[in-house]
Amino acid sequence: MSLSEATKKIFDSLGQLVAFVLIVLFAVTTANANWTFITDTNILGYISLGLYYGPMTLVSIVGLEFASTKGFLVKLVTYVALAAIIIAQFFPSTFSSIISNFGL
Repeated sequence: MSLSEATKKIFDSLGQLVAFVLIVLFAVTTANANWTFITDTNILGYISLGLYYGPMTLVSIVGLEFASTKGFLVKLVTYVALAAIIIAQFFPSTFSSIISNFGL
């Protein structure tokens, strides 16, 4: 088994785990909206964080899984796109500065 195949299997397993956790979070959130069995604001805050960052995490893992078996150019484009998304999500002022340098 080559390194790229092993990496793909790792990302595949990790993606499946994150997808399962997201499904559980969405199910719990939907059930809680109807029957309100979770009242602790800390727990609801953690669920909110999972619902906010989970889809981006899943998309990142699937993108890395896709790029793990492709050529250099596809990997480079994937890494640059992920870096731009992460910078935009966690550092919006930095992303605005970068974009303004391109006249956008």
